[in-house]
Amino acid sequence: MQALSDFDCHDIRDWVVANNYKAPIIAILLYLIFVYTVPGLLKNRTALPIRHYFALWNFFLAIFSLFGAINVIPFTLRMYREKGLRHMVCSDDAMMGLPRGREDVACYREIGVFMTAFMLSKFPELLDTVFLIGLKKPVIFLHWWHHFTVLGYSWFAYVWATPTAITFCTMNYTVHTVMYAYFGLAIYTKKLNKYGIFITMMQLAQMAVGLVLTVLSFYFGVLQGKCSSAYSDSLYYPLCTAMYGSYFYLFYRLLVAKGKGQSTKME
Repeated sequence: MQALSDFDCHDIRDWVVANNYKAPIIAILLYLIFVYTVPGLLKNRTALPIRHYFALWNFFLAIFSLFGAINVIPFTLRMYREKGLRHMVCSDDAMMGLPRGREDVACYREIGVFMTAFMLSKFPELLDTVFLIGLKKPVIFLHWWHHFTVLGYSWFAYVWATPTAITFCTMNYTVHTVMYAYFGLAIYTKKLNKYGIFITMMQLAQMAVGLVLTVLSFYFGVLQGKCSSAYSDSLYYPLCTAMYGSYFYLFYRLLVAKGKGQSTKME
């Protein structure tokens, strides 16, 4: 654990900034090519025998997310309790504060490890789609849209060190802990299907909070002029609004469809 307590995100962030989005752009392009071409190539083939591997993959992501949640939830709650909502939304000190190694800054120590791991994990999470296509399961628009836009936005948030990324990360780890555990178990039993609607409700709530935080950052930053310059110096407002707005709309439609008993599949 000593290595975790010594972690400093600055070197990795310098590399991410210098990369100039090449890594996520290449990953997204390859991902979209895969999504649009491989299902057609597998049209007349039987599903691959990878069901158990898919379950293990989901359980692995659930455990990874659980470790992330265990580390980031206390940090986020403590920051809100001790410094308040404006600090969480607006303070550059929350992400990259000096001196280095501070326990109340998201760049350092265990929280820094899991903030960085969160961003990087969006690359291997694209394998969700690979498994689904290999199993000849439907890949709905919400699924692939969510995957590649989260990857791009997580990289963007790391580049700009946006303060809201701490709360976004906390919500994502928490929801994914439950979601991936559910997906893994649902591979082996249909008895859990009736609980899928609650997973969608959690996801919809996450998107609602994301929209609220985006509005608050605009209120504090544009209307009051007292918020992180990372927002005003970047495309944060249009990107974050479009991303969370589209997610909220699509998850709402999914929730309505599940409420009507229509056949859907998010995973």
